[in-house]
Amino acid sequence: MSREDWEIFAILEKERQDAGHRRRCRASNNFKEASARANDNDLLLIRHSSVHYKIKGEHKSKPFTIELYPGNQRIYHPTKNSPYIVLNKDKWTLMDVVNAVIKALEK
Repeated sequence: MSREDWEIFAILEKERQDAGHRRRCRASNNFKEASARANDNDLLLIRHSSVHYKIKGEHKSKPFTIELYPGNQRIYHPTKNSPYIVLNKDKWTLMDVVNAVIKALEK
């Protein structure tokens, strides 16, 4: 790769990192509100770190867990009975996920 290619790569990488930082900050700022909404609907929103959150609840009488990584917009379902949630790809917030889980559990 040429020097110019490396410079473009560095700019794009910096933009990606900045976007992840903004998403992590937004998640941190909205955590209390999203957690309260989750608690009101018998869900538990847990903050493990600034990059990792978890939603726990029950679906069809079985416990489920959904792992959330707002910085890179990754969602992981380690349990098989997690409700199917619909989100806007690459543009979700913690509140969006909580609302999607609540909506899925109502069905």
